[in-house]
Amino acid sequence: MTGENAPGLRRRILTAQQNSPALGPLAQLPGHWVGKGRGWNMIALPVDAAHSGGVSGKFRILFNQFDESLSFTHELNDVPNRGAPNDQKIVGLQYIQNVTQVAAIDSMGSQISPLKAGEGIHREPGFFLNLTNEVTISANTPPMNGLPLNVARVGSIPHGDTITTLGVSIDVTNAPISLAPATIGDFSALPIGAGPRDLSNPYLAPYKQFHDTPFKGDVPSSGFPGFDPTDPLSLLTFPAAETFSKMTVLLMDTTVQGGIENLPFIVKNANATEMRFVLWVEELPGHTPDQPKLQLQYAQRVILEFFDSPEFPGRKIQWPHITINTLQLVP
Repeated sequence: MTGENAPGLRRRILTAQQNSPALGPLAQLPGHWVGKGRGWNMIALPVDAAHSGGVSGKFRILFNQFDESLSFTHELNDVPNRGAPNDQKIVGLQYIQNVTQVAAIDSMGSQISPLKAGEGIHREPGFFLNLTNEVTISANTPPMNGLPLNVARVGSIPHGDTITTLGVSIDVTNAPISLAPATIGDFSALPIGAGPRDLSNPYLAPYKQFHDTPFKGDVPSSGFPGFDPTDPLSLLTFPAAETFSKMTVLLMDTTVQGGIENLPFIVKNANATEMRFVLWVEELPGHTPDQPKLQLQYAQRVILEFFDSPEFPGRKIQWPHITINTLQLVP
């Protein structure tokens, strides 16, 4: 792919504007989104030899509460992919994600990698893509059944991972609309291939620990349920499910199309192999169509593979790494 324009196309880099027709299902994303204290993350990690006491197969669970800024800054219009007999035209929406620590807890109580509040956890540049033509592949897995793949996300992770994930967009207009996380598939954080996938399995004691006493970060305990690894999406609808006048849903999954590439160290020690990402752009009621009040929510599940599986010979245990957040568009 080169920088020249294809016949009939005019390739441009523009400051991203809300409701740009060229962005299609991404049209409400441009701007600066902020979430304060409503981001939650959990990840299982292998314990290194210096902290495992010589016990093999030992893992810990790290929970984070975080602040996030997510900015969609530039529209790349009419980006041509060369083909025969036709070229494909893509519209890209550049983003930069910044995540900072609010609070954290470790199942070992070890604070192996302590971070102070306000310190950076994550920074990710990338693009969301509107695939405007030559979309010939359909997603055959629920809940995308039969829909053509028309959106994608590509990102670069500073650990040494790159992601390409494709998916579909769905517009929901039959107001009032409520968020229904249960419709997007398995988001349990319990590992796959580590024996029975329930809390009676003694190997999963760290998960039971945080199911019995969920992580609450800096949120006052009264009435707040906390971040439970057996139901990590529940905080997206806390304290009560909101209703919306309109919703755009982006569903993306590397198992449908795309993939993750990692540094050799990551492949050897905790290989990131799959990602499912769901983003909701929600219009809150009581505002005019030309000036809607918008909310963005997302759920992301990355599969890490480490330790030999006792259930599936020749395979590794799969450990879901879950991240959720709720953000508001800053005027």
